[in-house]
Amino acid sequence: MGSKRESARSASIVRQLSPTRSRTVDDWLERAASLKTRKQYERTLKYWVAANGFTSARYGVDQIRSGRADVYDSSDRMVKHLVERTIEKTHRKMSPSSIDLHRGHLPLLFEFLTPKLDFDRKEYDRAVRKVEVYKISEDKVPTRDEARRVLIQAPNHKPKAFVAIAINTGRRLGEIRSLKVKDVDFTTKPIRIYFRAKTTKTKKEAMGFLTPEAAELVQAYLRYRGFENQWLFPGSQHIPARGKHPAHNAPLDKPMANSNAWAMVMECFNAAGLGQKDENGRNVYHPHMLRTYCLNHMRSAGLNETMAKQICGHDTGVEEFYKDWEEIAKSWKEKCEQEFTLLSDTRVLEKVKVETEMAKAQSEQLKGQFTELREAVETYRARGNEALETITELLNRRNARPTDLSPIIKPMLDAEEGVARVASDLATVSGKTQKFSNHVFDYVKTSIETRDFDEALMEGYERYMEDPKTGLIVLRKSKIAVQAAS
Repeated sequence: MGSKRESARSASIVRQLSPTRSRTVDDWLERAASLKTRKQYERTLKYWVAANGFTSARYGVDQIRSGRADVYDSSDRMVKHLVERTIEKTHRKMSPSSIDLHRGHLPLLFEFLTPKLDFDRKEYDRAVRKVEVYKISEDKVPTRDEARRVLIQAPNHKPKAFVAIAINTGRRLGEIRSLKVKDVDFTTKPIRIYFRAKTTKTKKEAMGFLTPEAAELVQAYLRYRGFENQWLFPGSQHIPARGKHPAHNAPLDKPMANSNAWAMVMECFNAAGLGQKDENGRNVYHPHMLRTYCLNHMRSAGLNETMAKQICGHDTGVEEFYKDWEEIAKSWKEKCEQEFTLLSDTRVLEKVKVETEMAKAQSEQLKGQFTELREAVETYRARGNEALETITELLNRRNARPTDLSPIIKPMLDAEEGVARVASDLATVSGKTQKFSNHVFDYVKTSIETRDFDEALMEGYERYMEDPKTGLIVLRKSKIAVQAAS
């Protein structure tokens, strides 16, 4: 008896999986490549049903099969409905790219269904109106200072950790929110984040890297979040107050929703003063711009273009088969780690030290100039007093005869010229070539038009920075390189 039941159950399974079985709308949804794709398909069906007055998508397909609805007219009616539709939440029209996306979903459904519909893709393109797709938003990529401000202004540990990962890895929101705690390896250098193939858009395993600074923010978040959970950024459920227990959010065993992740990052942008909107009411700064920021700064830091794209999760074609994550990690640490250190950038500290050395050197030079000026003024005063005494004595003599005062006044005039010369030197001291050094570099600060500038380049100095106050150029040469060469 048991064997008959097993045989019947097996036969039932065979019938369900038979390729000759009718393929329905529900089957099409079940075969979506991802949950995100399925939700997009469901929205397309919702718009198609609403535009044609169908009670359901299944009813709409039945109407087409019975000849009471036309596959092309019903699709065109949906596009017209979306063009005229106003989104309730935002009171804006749907973007042309979104309309084009939904227009492209319906042929996938019509070609999937069996028994086959009388459907032709070329006829669909002719009969169903197209929308002109153009960019309607004015996106802006944050500057380095703005990215730093977003990180600083994040309201608590969770958004700080999330934004730090987004800036360092350039990954998509869905990929970051799907991370598990075990996906972050704090023992490696650089610190690594493993993106599982199931969660990435390309469906390939990937890796990202964190600066020590970003890793500290993630660890601080894990220490202070107050609960254990396998997800790095789990979803939460609001629990209302009951008796003595106050209302609170309880963590769930699943990733946070994409909409919540978006809202959390947008809160950081707004707190940083980057909540501007374009003429269409869309945010010019938004989470995807952190992805662009990451890619741009990896390029500017000198990382190989292919490596930068692989870190961000772009498909690099045949290069995917030859990527070496160990080599990428080494190159990222060497070229990008400091570029993505926003809160404790040692390059800023070095510039501060250089500017301090410059100010110190200039201060010493000014000190010497002021001493020389003081001595020149004292000499001028002394010579003046001597001349005055001599002239007074001559005037007080009886029967004084006319006397040539030139020899008497000349020492005073010479001293006056000395004061003018020193004062002139003091006024132009900031324009003179200055040399100073610390334990790592020798520096030369001079004008680009001077001979000293050319000589410094010939001696191996490299252009380092420009003094914003004087417009002079600072060049530097490593002492370590010189010692190694000798």
